[in-house]
Amino acid sequence: MRKIHLAWLLLTVLISASLLSTTILLIVGFRNMTRATDAYIEMQQAAYDLMDASDLMTESARRYVLTREQTYMRDYFEEALETRRREKAVELLSGHAEAKSAFERLNLALEKSIRLMDREYYAMRLAALAEGYTTYPDALNDVVISEEDLSAGKEEKLAKAQMMLFDEEYCTQKQQIETEMNASLHELDSSLRESQKGSTRSLRIYFAIAIADIVLLLLGIFFLTWLVSYLGIGPILKAVDEIKSEKEISIKGAKEFRYLAKTYNKLFNVYRNSITRLNYAASHDELTRVYNRAGYDEMIATIDFDSTYLIVIDADEFKSVNDRYGHEIGDKVLQSISDSIRKVFRQEDFVFRVGGDEFVVLMTHVNREFEELIGRKIEQINALLQAEQERGLPPISVSAGAAFSEGIQSAQELFNRADEALYEVKRHGRKGIAFYDRKSD
Repeated sequence: MRKIHLAWLLLTVLISASLLSTTILLIVGFRNMTRATDAYIEMQQAAYDLMDASDLMTESARRYVLTREQTYMRDYFEEALETRRREKAVELLSGHAEAKSAFERLNLALEKSIRLMDREYYAMRLAALAEGYTTYPDALNDVVISEEDLSAGKEEKLAKAQMMLFDEEYCTQKQQIETEMNASLHELDSSLRESQKGSTRSLRIYFAIAIADIVLLLLGIFFLTWLVSYLGIGPILKAVDEIKSEKEISIKGAKEFRYLAKTYNKLFNVYRNSITRLNYAASHDELTRVYNRAGYDEMIATIDFDSTYLIVIDADEFKSVNDRYGHEIGDKVLQSISDSIRKVFRQEDFVFRVGGDEFVVLMTHVNREFEELIGRKIEQINALLQAEQERGLPPISVSAGAAFSEGIQSAQELFNRADEALYEVKRHGRKGIAFYDRKSD
């Protein structure tokens, strides 16, 4: 049996090495094909974007000269000067060496589209003059209107502007742009097909080798499974899987193995309980039983920056409490504050003690409409602390600053905003809450 195991081990190593190398080649091949396909889709979309942008500008210019509504002129110049999809499409293709021919075609389409803009600028400026508009985008200021057109009447100006965007010459230039676009897309299709043909041939060969390796491995596994069952070491293999899965070992098999399994299970349960206690101690504050600074650092890295309020809560003049009543009473005050915070906020909200008398609350899955609710919660906390004073604790109140995470780039920035709001409360008398004013940015 030892010789059989040794021979099978050697054969398995050879087959596995073959399968591993084939799998790597398959992954590389699929990755290359995926990259080529993704690049094609991206380049194809860029080409369509150029045509869509050109059509949008044509449609906006035509509607403007027909209706003289400023909305269409704004749409035109937003695309031409801000969105700039045509230029971005050409720039994208310029970064793909394999699409050089398609890039040249697309670039030619862009050049023709830009030349067509001169006619569109002239027509829109002429229509604006006919309507008596005195304000229009800066881009039209450089358009020089001929003396003949300047001296023409309103209807003649409008007729000339409309003719420039609907006559045969304009339509011919638009057709030329579309022709270059279609030629660019054809070049992209040809490039992708050639790339996929080569990749497909290689992948077929690799698949055949991988299937052969898998068949050999399956045959060997069936034989080895029977051999293992026959030798009676099946429970050991199952135990290995259970150990890897961090589970207790099934108490089956020979007497010696059952004894080993029981011993392991006892040690495993001791270890698991120890890990649980250590994890809790590492992330929680021993005095207040809320999360500590380490827990905050771990949790803040996972929040959704589109739907979270961060609230910094600070005990007012807590130092005087320690100085006057001692640290033992100060600790009870901190416990009272943390208990009040946990009573007021939701179970799904996270409460942290990040400093001596400083707490942080993370309210997730909320929006700006929770601002009034948060304000009431701070009032409730102060009311609870007032009630604690009647039970013998020193007088204490809290101040809070809150900031909403929308538009925030980092957790530190969110904390700083809430801290800045807290400072405003401290500066204006304490015992209240302020919300960060995003308009001040």
